[in-house]
Amino acid sequence: MTRALALASLALACRSAATEAVTRPDAAPTPDLGEAVEGATSATTEAPAIEPAPSCALTLPPPPVDVAPGPAYALVQTVGVVRIDDAGATVALERSDTAWMSMVVAADGALWVADREGGVAVIDRAGAITRLPAPPGKAWIRQIALGRAGEVWAVTDDIEWRILRLQGRRWRPERRRGDFPGRYDDNKFVDLAVADDGVWVSSWNGLWRHAGGQWRPIDAPHGGALGPDLGSFRGELVAGDHDTAWLRRRDAWEALAWPRTNDTRRALADVGVVAAPRRPGARIELGSIVDAACQVAVDPLPGSHIGALAVDDRGRTWVATDRGLTVLGSDGRVVAQWPIGGLPGLRGSIGALAVVGAGPSTLPKAGPVPERRVRGRLKVYRSGRPLVGATIELCTSAGDGPCPEA
Repeated sequence: MTRALALASLALACRSAATEAVTRPDAAPTPDLGEAVEGATSATTEAPAIEPAPSCALTLPPPPVDVAPGPAYALVQTVGVVRIDDAGATVALERSDTAWMSMVVAADGALWVADREGGVAVIDRAGAITRLPAPPGKAWIRQIALGRAGEVWAVTDDIEWRILRLQGRRWRPERRRGDFPGRYDDNKFVDLAVADDGVWVSSWNGLWRHAGGQWRPIDAPHGGALGPDLGSFRGELVAGDHDTAWLRRRDAWEALAWPRTNDTRRALADVGVVAAPRRPGARIELGSIVDAACQVAVDPLPGSHIGALAVDDRGRTWVATDRGLTVLGSDGRVVAQWPIGGLPGLRGSIGALAVVGAGPSTLPKAGPVPERRVRGRLKVYRSGRPLVGATIELCTSAGDGPCPEA
């Protein structure tokens, strides 16, 4: 027996604090996103809940040029990498265990997949797979970071983590954990990013950049002891946390508009849309990196929590919950929705999402969800009373309490 997924309705909310829309005369500008800040600091506080308010529309920077459609990918437990494109959904890479896998999209539209079982696989736009060897030793690749000029960097997932660079088909060690000295002897890795101005590593011992053949420490914009989360926007570094974010431009930090929620995860695309989950439940809020005046709060999606999210360059947000996959427009309205089982290959929980360019031009329709019978044995240890006629509820995901509401 299955429950039907109800389409999420939209609740729009606006924050006060007006901000001017940014316009540029050229066709594909990199927008001026804020004032340069020196020694900026911020305190991490609980973000206030957004109250219903009159509708607002996100102001976005001028769109990037040459943004072509492309497939979307979902990392599905017990299945592998599922590809969603104009033709439908197919399994692009089979894997029985996706718990230790990561995905990232390259500038040419290829998807790079790392896992401890099969090393690194590169899936091009046409679906062809090229396999690269794992790094030497027993370590496996935890994260891959790609530059717009084709640079490939990675970090290993072992206690003495290493920064690697791909040269040809071989991984070359460039830096070790101990090469990032600071306050903590047991320095932990935080994040890795490649921007036009260099390779960036964030760790407990702060922020470091590799440029011109040298590694140098860089003062983090938030003034904290630990390194920030990293990303990129049109080739420029984005650093921050769930409260605030900054753009690195001309060796200075520029503050960005940034949605504030009580969940640290964020998804950002070159279109300028930022997606942010909010707990509890499967809630999502949308913002713009140039517009702090409007934050769109979407009604709760089907499910108990958000497992993964991504934003494509059309401005759509892809959201995975324990009940399925939803695509939202930049206004927060539901564009498409597929329950678990509603697409070929979508048979388990989704651990990660990635979208190439503007994503598919045509989103496939959800198919019928297959029904299955479940047989099992119920053991009762603390009561000898019979359970004939007892009601049993089967949930789509594990939890400590009753099944979440749709």
